[in-house]
Amino acid sequence: MENVETVYFVGIEGEGCVPGLEMDPKIEKRTIREPYTKNLPRWMYLLSLPVKIFQQMLQLFLILMFSIGSSEYILVQNPPCIPTFVIVKLVAWLRGIKVIIDWHNLGFSVLALKLGENHPLVLVARIYEKVFAHIGDYHICVTRALKEWLCDSFSLSENKITVMYDKAPGFFHPRNVVEKHRLFYKLSDDLFSNGFGRCPATMYETPFTKATPSASANDEEENRGHYDPYTDDDPTTKFKLALKPDRPRLLISSTSWTPDEDFGILLDALAFLDRRITRDDLVDTFPLIICVVTGKGPQREMYEEKIAQLHLQHIFIRTMWLEAGDYPTLLGSCDLGVCLHTSTSGLDLPMKVVDMFGSGLPVCAVDFQCLPELVKHNVNGKIFKSDVQLADQLFELLSRDENGDNPELSKLREGVKDHNKERWQKQWLKKVKPIFETEIPRPWAMGYPLLFLMVAGLLFGVTKMFPTFSQSLLKR
Repeated sequence: MENVETVYFVGIEGEGCVPGLEMDPKIEKRTIREPYTKNLPRWMYLLSLPVKIFQQMLQLFLILMFSIGSSEYILVQNPPCIPTFVIVKLVAWLRGIKVIIDWHNLGFSVLALKLGENHPLVLVARIYEKVFAHIGDYHICVTRALKEWLCDSFSLSENKITVMYDKAPGFFHPRNVVEKHRLFYKLSDDLFSNGFGRCPATMYETPFTKATPSASANDEEENRGHYDPYTDDDPTTKFKLALKPDRPRLLISSTSWTPDEDFGILLDALAFLDRRITRDDLVDTFPLIICVVTGKGPQREMYEEKIAQLHLQHIFIRTMWLEAGDYPTLLGSCDLGVCLHTSTSGLDLPMKVVDMFGSGLPVCAVDFQCLPELVKHNVNGKIFKSDVQLADQLFELLSRDENGDNPELSKLREGVKDHNKERWQKQWLKKVKPIFETEIPRPWAMGYPLLFLMVAGLLFGVTKMFPTFSQSLLKR
């Protein structure tokens, strides 16, 4: 963004953005308020849909037309395309702005998840998306499979579509032991409560890490009085922080708790794994497992009730909602990730896997159409099709040999490192920046001519309706 004056970030209000975006002086946020229909019961969804669409259309139009400064491009993410595409088309025509569509999925396929594939509204949404897809002067999409589909089904020009795989931004990266220790201490109430009593978390020790006086420390108690995981910039000058050899394994899965992710697969796999550890008499040798599930959504409470009924002996499941700054740190502190995302269209890739890879984390992911474009089986992760397969993969990757190592997990980590050689900024400069440098003819702005015609028409109407008044004005 070194050559960009201002980027206007327009989106529906909700959780805060990552600190890097919030603090960037070149980025100005414009938020769309949640529609008043948000909290209505599910049976009123169809009735409230027109009201929701109208509210969003009005807000989006006013923001794009009057709240943002002079702009050359509108980069619009899809989904959602209703009502975004029609408003963007109108504003682009009125203001003479070029449009680039960033395809992350297909909007009608998301609607089909709620209403069913054969619902008339889904058919209308598909036609709408196909027609208005052509407002884009250029297109970006996240998989080769999606590009081919857009060319075949929406008749978009192959030359106007570029594939840019999502890559994690720089704040997703593996974490050192100091960062891990601070996070475990900060999250200790959520991570190590409710039955996990092996080791209470203190400023000096957690179930994963331990701080011991360094060789340069003269008096342990004196140094303890000075060490605070939150404020000490370099605790290693007084303490030696290390990962415990007998620490638990930390497993993580991020979910939106929605029907397109069958979270029951993970619960069943963990139940199978827990029974296997007991059956094979591995209770004393297999590491304890803490499984963290982050996110919030409509099915969270339902699954939390199921988790409470599992009564697992060797595995502890924690559901959490993290601050934006803590989530990347937690990913970089885990041993293994699990992804249950299957895609409504089968043509997009799970962003949560991208973030996990950026954090150096191998992933077990449920199989679907284009997943191999991201997860390479036995290279940077594992692909499974059932809960039994996932349970076997977790057993293989979370165990430790007599030296405390896991060669297969280490091999997958090396595969993730290879995947991360090209990060987001490099991808953007190579794939997307040239689009903004392409000489796309700028459409003629119709806003000012229309405004002139409206004012002229208004004056003409006044002179016809009030001829005496208009003649008196002319005499003056």
